[in-house]
Amino acid sequence: KVDTYEPLEKRDVWGIYSPLRSARLPDFGWDAFLLADDKVVFAPLSSLATNLIGGTLAATLAVGLLAAYLARRLAQPIESAAAAVEKIGQGELDTRITVEGEDELALLGSNINKMASQIQGRNDLSTLALTLRQAASLDTALDTLVTEVRRIINAERVVIYRFRSDWGGYLSNESVLPGLPSALKEEANDSCISQDLLDAYRQGRLVVNNDVSERDYHPEHKALL
Repeated sequence: KVDTYEPLEKRDVWGIYSPLRSARLPDFGWDAFLLADDKVVFAPLSSLATNLIGGTLAATLAVGLLAAYLARRLAQPIESAAAAVEKIGQGELDTRITVEGEDELALLGSNINKMASQIQGRNDLSTLALTLRQAASLDTALDTLVTEVRRIINAERVVIYRFRSDWGGYLSNESVLPGLPSALKEEANDSCISQDLLDAYRQGRLVVNNDVSERDYHPEHKALL
């Protein structure tokens, strides 16, 4: 029904022509001609374009958010390291960075922590040296020494073993964690120091034992330790 359409010159329309012929039917001489608005013809394509544009925008937004998240994840350790270095420079020597993983940023954080520990240790030693110089007596200085050394090295116990003029020895000062027995009160004494060891101590002998149970000490010496 062409007469139901608006005048063709006012609208964009698409037409499709097809003769109706079939070997199974008589030839009635009929033809088919279909007119349709361009909006109807291109509606599926327009819908596809809308979906494509919407999907592209959504994907772009998702990629942008993911990129921002990853950039933040990468930048945060660097910002933390910079903030830690600034605090250390301002004198907050107990500042430490939480180290996670084994990548370059983790290595950076570990090195900053080591640097802070070294600076803090030197600062503690400088403060300790000043305190010892200002001590009223030798005994006060030694008490301060064992207390601060135990704190710095985070040990359970630090003692000073002194020699008399006859090279007999005794414990003179001690700092020990609460709850552990006091070696001073028990009057612990080491009677296993031979003359050879005394001569070595005169020359500045130093001994480091990480596990006394693994050393071939005399049984009485091992029991004392």
